[in-house]
Amino acid sequence: PMNNNTTSSDREKIINKLTKLIALSGSLNEHEANSALEKAMQIALENNIELSQLSFEEKKKETKVTQEQVGKGDARLPITHRYVADIIKKYFNVDVITSGSRDTGRKIWFFGKKDDIDFAKYLNTYLSNTMMNLWYAYYRQNPSKKAARESFIVGVWQGLNQKLKDNKEKMESVIAENVKSGYQLMMVDNKTAIKNAIDVFFPKVRYTTRKPTSNVQYDALNAGYSQGQKINVHSGLNSGSPLKSMQLS
Repeated sequence: PMNNNTTSSDREKIINKLTKLIALSGSLNEHEANSALEKAMQIALENNIELSQLSFEEKKKETKVTQEQVGKGDARLPITHRYVADIIKKYFNVDVITSGSRDTGRKIWFFGKKDDIDFAKYLNTYLSNTMMNLWYAYYRQNPSKKAARESFIVGVWQGLNQKLKDNKEKMESVIAENVKSGYQLMMVDNKTAIKNAIDVFFPKVRYTTRKPTSNVQYDALNAGYSQGQKINVHSGLNSGSPLKSMQLS
């Protein structure tokens, strides 16, 4: 237990241990999640550490928000971009900004903490490739559906979005309220820091929404939705965030 003789190094080791346990508490394996929470609560109690403030007070000092350009600046953005960017922004603690034009090259920027950006870069490539590969497989079996590409990709996006939303809710159901509230506070703080970084880097940034495709082909949309529900996002980059375990299945 921590006492007056506890050094800052000792405290850092305890904080790191608790952070890893909190990450495990987001596991979709209910037994693993509950065991991790029980262990974290025991260690926190023995060392007089308030778990509800752990994520907010300690993790917010972990790394600063930064930005990174993704891609080479091609004339056009991939058809999958807006859908992949939406998934990244909703669930993975990174904001996505585009700049430039067809003449100068369309650039994609990720804003967030370094480890979150690394994870988002992996997702950006993996999900873009997966969506297109699923479309090509569907098109080979349905050669008359060439005009249904966007409908199919929208369906994949909707299916994956629903899967991640459901997994997030499952994760939250097994995390103790005090840990959840601390994590939510950290997320609010992180979003504010990202917004401030974007305002500095792109002071004239404009947020726009694009109208959905008007010619929806529902058979392709439904086929895409079914495929999106099957996507499993696997990565060795899972590093400390309870929510990052939600994409593993």
